[in-house]
Amino acid sequence: MATPQRDAEVSAPMRATLGLVRWSPCGRYFAAASGNRLTIREQQSLQIVQRYSAADVIQNVAWSADSQLVATAMYTRAVAQLWSVQDASWTCKITEGVAGLVFVKWAPDSRHLLTVSDFQLHATVWSLQDPTAKCTIRSPKLAAEGLAFSSSGDFLAVAERHDCKVRPAIAVRDSHLEFRVLLYSPDGTLLSKYQAYENALGLKSMAWSASGQFLALGSYDEHLRVLSHINWKPIADFDHESIAVSSSRTNQTAVSASLLLSLSA
Repeated sequence: MATPQRDAEVSAPMRATLGLVRWSPCGRYFAAASGNRLTIREQQSLQIVQRYSAADVIQNVAWSADSQLVATAMYTRAVAQLWSVQDASWTCKITEGVAGLVFVKWAPDSRHLLTVSDFQLHATVWSLQDPTAKCTIRSPKLAAEGLAFSSSGDFLAVAERHDCKVRPAIAVRDSHLEFRVLLYSPDGTLLSKYQAYENALGLKSMAWSASGQFLALGSYDEHLRVLSHINWKPIADFDHESIAVSSSRTNQTAVSASLLLSLSA
């Protein structure tokens, strides 16, 4: 006997940023982000339960384990905002400031949130029950891959970096026609590649800091970028026009050196 065919039911299109639709752990709700807007809908009826406006463009969405709270991350502003499914008047804002933000994760109890700063300088456990209480974990080695809770939720395992020595590296730059820097280990292994832009004149000059922790790159777009040895990504980007520098070569060298010293302090 043939199985009767049924027409699929398709909802009306809903606006959402690619990859930023998350189902709640209980399966009753789903959250969708578009720009700075977060919309929480009921699964069966698709009715809007809550709609919130975040401080900036939302780049990640995460549900708490009890399906009562939603975290939105705005990495470019180093801000995480938390929202309630049931109480529209409740909200919480976490700011990492100059340390930056690259990762957020809920604790199993749904009342603590973990954040990881840029360059993995530190991880922080924030309490929603006591705003003054927080725990800082220094030098986590990784962000998402370096944090894991036990199945009971009682313990947190963290991969940490301590007494990390500067790895020797050889920096090779392209001609003035291209902005491209390749970082090699002494045995010839390619460690990283950095390219700030394309289709324009590239590097004017390149210099290591005395400690070997920073690499300064001066380019034809009138910017000075400083790379960190931790992940070979820029930790500073200075616009030449905003820095008062004499035309003297000696003074230019002194200013560049002082910038590097201030970064390594």
